[in-house]
Amino acid sequence: MNLSNKNGSAANIGSKTGMIFPALLSIALLGILFSVPQPATHVNQPFKVELLLSLVLMIFFAAMPRTTKPYFRTDDKLLKIIVFSIGSFVLWSGISTVWGASCGAVVHHTLLWAVYLIFFLIFTSREWPGANLRFITATFVLVTLILGFLCIFDYLTVVDFVSSEGNIRIRYCKYAELLVTISPLLWAAAIYTRKRRQKLLALLIAVLSWLPVMLSLSKGAFIAGIIGFTVFFIGCFIFSARLFRKRIVAFAGIWLTVTVATQVFFSFFSTVPSTTNYITGAADQTRNTSTMRLFTWSVARQMTADHWLIGVGADNFGIAFNRERIPYREKHPDDPKEEIAEDYIVERAHNEPLQILSELGIVGLALFSLPLLAFAHYFLKSLFTGRRISPVLWAAAAGMAAFLVSSQFSSFSFRSAQNGVVFFMVFAVAVNELSKAFRRSKTKANGIVFSRQVILSCWIAILLLAAFCVTKVFAEYHAYQAERSKPLVSATDHFRSAIIAD
Repeated sequence: MNLSNKNGSAANIGSKTGMIFPALLSIALLGILFSVPQPATHVNQPFKVELLLSLVLMIFFAAMPRTTKPYFRTDDKLLKIIVFSIGSFVLWSGISTVWGASCGAVVHHTLLWAVYLIFFLIFTSREWPGANLRFITATFVLVTLILGFLCIFDYLTVVDFVSSEGNIRIRYCKYAELLVTISPLLWAAAIYTRKRRQKLLALLIAVLSWLPVMLSLSKGAFIAGIIGFTVFFIGCFIFSARLFRKRIVAFAGIWLTVTVATQVFFSFFSTVPSTTNYITGAADQTRNTSTMRLFTWSVARQMTADHWLIGVGADNFGIAFNRERIPYREKHPDDPKEEIAEDYIVERAHNEPLQILSELGIVGLALFSLPLLAFAHYFLKSLFTGRRISPVLWAAAAGMAAFLVSSQFSSFSFRSAQNGVVFFMVFAVAVNELSKAFRRSKTKANGIVFSRQVILSCWIAILLLAAFCVTKVFAEYHAYQAERSKPLVSATDHFRSAIIAD
C-alpha cells in the first residue's frame, strides 16, 4: 500500500510539519471531550469543534504554497458529481434562510457543510498533503489512542456505574459513529503491515478503535459496526487479491473473538451491562429511548408531509417540531396514549435522511443522496467488471456503510462536526482508491486541481464559520457571567450582551 503519495507542494508541506497537522486535526475533532466553563443553560448551536476546525483550516491554508492556476479542474467524473452535488446542497441549505424560522440555525448548518466540502476537496487533491493516506491514517491513530485510553480509564475508575452511566454513554456515544467509520481503515492498515512488531502494534490500535464503540453502549453504533465489519471482511476475502486472504481470515477471527469476549465478560462477569444487554432489553426494560425515537419519527413524517418540497429550513427541526405535534395529535389522538417529551425541545430526528427531508424537502434529500448513489454506482461497476478491489477501498466503503446505518438511529451523525469531517475524510479515501481502479494510465492523476478562486471561496467559508463561532463564544461567556452575577442589574447587562451577540 502506498502510504506516501508525495509530490510538489505536498512534499514541501509534509516535510515542514511532520505530525503537526494530524495532531492539530485530532485535537479539533476531540474538542468536546475537554470541558470548559459554560452556563448551566445551553443557549447556542454547537460551536466548539467548529471553531477548532476553522482554526486548523486557517493554519493549513496559510501553510499551503500559493497557486497560480486560474481554474478548478478534475478529470474524474465521479469527483465532479460529488463536488457539484455537495456544493449544491450547501447552496440549497443557505437559500433556506428565506423560509427557515431561525437564520442562525441555517447559517450554522450551511457553513458546517461548506467545511465538510472543503475537507473532502483537501483529501482528494493532487497537490496537498491531504492526498497522502499516511496523513489520514496518522490522524485516525491519534484520535483512536486518545479516545481508547480515556474510555478504558473511565471504566477502570468508575465506582458506581448506575450514577455514572449517563455521563459515560453520552460522552462516548458522541464518538461511536466516528469510530465505526475509521475502525475498518485501521484494521486494513494492520493487514497491510508486514513486520511482526509493527503488525502487532497496528493490530492493538485497530482493536482499540473498536473497543470504545462497544463500551459506549450505543445500540445503533454497535449494530452498524457489525454490519460494517461484515462488509469489510467478506468483501476483502472475495474481491481482494488472494495474497491477503489468509491475513483477512486471521484478522476476522481476532475481531470476532474480541467482540464476543467483550460482550460475554460484561454480560456475565461485570456489574456493567454489555451492549447486547441493552439490545435484548435486559439492561433497559423500559425501552424509553426506542419509544422516543418512534414518536419523533412519526412527528417528523408529519412535518415532511406538510413541507415535502422545500422543508422547514436547515437545522430548524427543533423549532418546527412542537408546531407539528399539533396536527399529528389531531390526526392520531391515541398515538401515543401519553404525551412524550412535552417539557423540552426535540432538536433532532434520530434519523439523518428523515431530518434532511423534513428540513430541506425532496430537493435537499436528492442533493444529499446523489454523491452516495454516484459512489455506489461506480463501486458496483468496479465489482461487476471483475476488478480487484483493495482492502483499503473495502475498509473505506465499510466505514461509510457503518456510518450511514448508524445515521438511521442516531441524533449525532452529520449534526456533530467531528463525525461529518471524519466521514468525508473516509469518503475521500474511498474515492481516491476507486479512481485508481478506473484510471487508464498509472501515471495520470485524477485528483482535484485548485484555482485561486476556489481557494478564496474556501477562505471565505472558513472565516465566516470562525466569526460565527466567536459570536457564540462571546454569547456563552456573558450567559455564564450572568448566572454568577449577584446584582440584578449586572446579570441583566450580561444577558443583554449575550442576546445581542447571539
